[in-house]
Amino acid sequence: MRDRLNPTINAGSMADIAFLLLLFFLVATSIENPIGIRVVLPEYSESSVEIDERRVLTVQINKYDEVSVEHASVSVQSISEKVSDHIRQRLSINQQPILSLVTDTSATYATYITVYDEIKSAYHTLRDQAALARYDVDYDQLNKEERAVIKKLVPMIISESDHF
Repeated sequence: MRDRLNPTINAGSMADIAFLLLLFFLVATSIENPIGIRVVLPEYSESSVEIDERRVLTVQINKYDEVSVEHASVSVQSISEKVSDHIRQRLSINQQPILSLVTDTSATYATYITVYDEIKSAYHTLRDQAALARYDVDYDQLNKEERAVIKKLVPMIISESDHF
């Protein structure tokens, strides 16, 4: 009679059930990788290389999110045009253009991404133009070998720093 008043639960199988549930959720859950900015870094080298300053176009973002190109204030929308002009000018005299993006550490991430998108847009537009001239199709429609040719014609060299 006393056993009926105090029922007990066998907890031995509870640990097994908890383990199986944990295992199920570990296997069934997919963890997505965060998406970032894809950048190909150059090989590390101890030696320094002298660069002709005329090859470099400097785009700066200050702590107030103000953007300047070669120390002249510009709107974000005009960055793509200025970058394209610099690249065309340098390529016309067979020099590889370099773009230097200098961002203050206090600048907002949104401004940095907007400016970076404008820079990439300029390169993409120039690569589209080169692909149309050479292959009569847009850059995105080229195969791997043809893209490599266009990348050599319009190389994307971007230097980034946080020193103002």
